[in-house]
Amino acid sequence: MSTPLAIVIEDESALRVIYDRILGSIGYEVLMAPDGEVAVELVTQYTPALIFLDMLLPKINGLDVLHHIRSQPHLADTYVVVVSSAKEYQRSVEEYGYTEFMQKPVLPTDIREIATRVMEATA
Repeated sequence: MSTPLAIVIEDESALRVIYDRILGSIGYEVLMAPDGEVAVELVTQYTPALIFLDMLLPKINGLDVLHHIRSQPHLADTYVVVVSSAKEYQRSVEEYGYTEFMQKPVLPTDIREIATRVMEATA
């Protein structure tokens, strides 16, 4: 079985470190995008099992990145977790399949629980 890939799209470096440690500890290979531009490049190039997507990003906002993700046929089965302190994004992401909303501040236990669930579902 190959190592599952997770992409973390988050502009806060401290949060990227937390995601990397948690996801790496349960067996994911992790790629990081500090802004929406890098995010679009990564999701065009790779097929992750899981994406954690912040909404308030530099260069390209999270909603535009989400639209891009959902327009890519190779990402149809990718589970996307939208992460934001802005609760209003929860309503705008509910129309997308395989999309979950997590409100900041994010707890490490929540990251671990979602990532473990996705890993088990895709195994």
